Amino acid sequence: MHKEVKIILLVEDDEHDAFFFSRTIGRARIGSRIHHVEDGQAAVDYLSGRGGFSNRDRFPLPDLVFLDLKLPRRSGFEVLAWIRENPIDPPVIVSVLSSLFPEVDQSRAGLAGSHHYAIKPPTGELFQTLADKFNLKWPPYTGPTGWGAISPV
Repeated sequence: MHKEVKIILLVEDDEHDAFFFSRTIGRARIGSRIHHVEDGQAAVDYLSGRGGFSNRDRFPLPDLVFLDLKLPRRSGFEVLAWIRENPIDPPVIVSVLSSLFPEVDQSRAGLAGSHHYAIKPPTGELFQTLADKFNLKWPPYTGPTGWGAISPV
């Protein structure tokens, strides 16, 4: 059995990339709710339920994290290290999104604990690939309010 709505945490400091991410989710018709944070420290705070993210009804643990590598305050690599040192239960799938595809970053991200590495901007095919690879059961499309809306945090 799967949750009615999948929770996605988008860790992205570029507002244009965040917009296109939300738009792609909408076009892919994936039943999900996106929580967006703009830096690595906010991602750690969200995942640990600290500070303004302590209300788990409002900020539930994500099913999937999309993580940029180049972030203010804490890099994506530092966030991956934090996740590895502080296991989340249930475990969360982390997909690194990067505007570059250097093999060294892909390898380093994999060694740091990411489950997937993709190039920006994301496509609908990316979500299908992740669903297939990790056996994600996306809920059915529920209309304009059921997908792709980024929750302000």
